[in-house]
Amino acid sequence: MAKGDFRVKDGHRWNARPYFTKAGQTAIKAGELVIQDGSGDEEYVQIPSNGASTSQIWVGLAVSNDTNSASADGVVYVVDAIDAEFIGKATAWANVSKAVMNTKVTLDVTSTVQTLDEDDTTNGVLLMLNFDLNRQEVYFRIDASNRMVS
Repeated sequence: MAKGDFRVKDGHRWNARPYFTKAGQTAIKAGELVIQDGSGDEEYVQIPSNGASTSQIWVGLAVSNDTNSASADGVVYVVDAIDAEFIGKATAWANVSKAVMNTKVTLDVTSTVQTLDEDDTTNGVLLMLNFDLNRQEVYFRIDASNRMVS
């Protein structure tokens, strides 16, 4: 994944908590959204796949790089506050307008980049709140009904 796909809006307001990451899994980079591992290893977090939606338990946004390796578990720091807002790019900026605000969308992962898939609202979990036309960025929050509450 690419470091810095997303960032925390008003980052100085939020604390980051450590979460375990599993040895051998794809390392998480700062700026990537993370979910709870659902394959029997719920104590770990991981990177969501393309189209990730309400079928996953969402944790928050990584603000550090993962420290795992091929043979050792690691730690990543995540902003997991239920009311934290995040900033990122939409998959197709031309489709972003007031009409799609307050819509829950899925995560789009293409190659090494995470974006908000503004056209995919089926089982969406990323609530688009507003946008910055000049920067071509969207403000969003993870829907509370799909969050791991700490």
